[in-house]
Amino acid sequence: NRIIDVYPEHQQQQIRTQLANNLVGVISQTLIPRKDGTGRIAVMEILNVTDAIAAMIRDNKIHLIQSAIQTGKQQGMMSLDQELARLTAKNIINEVDALEKCQDKQEYYRFLVQFGGAPSGGMNTTVS
Repeated sequence: NRIIDVYPEHQQQQIRTQLANNLVGVISQTLIPRKDGTGRIAVMEILNVTDAIAAMIRDNKIHLIQSAIQTGKQQGMMSLDQELARLTAKNIINEVDALEKCQDKQEYYRFLVQFGGAPSGGMNTTVS
């Protein structure tokens, strides 16, 4: 929405359409200290713009994109929380650092359990 909001309201739909038609993907990353102290590791979120994602952008349904990323593994997508949980479960990063960077703690814990990790945080880690 930040890109769209730069434009006057009467141009925003046109910009959404252009963005939906031209955007190929988005990669964002953050650096997290490695648990063994040997430096940092890049943790990425990857969005590949499929027809469904393009429609979400065009129709201003941006709020649906995060769940599309979470279910888009076959299209090469992964959410930041998924990758943080995977790296925590593999004992590459520690949970405290992962929790500082995650977007949704409940989702992080759900993914952590899926990847075979055990939550050690002090908060309610009940997942369904």
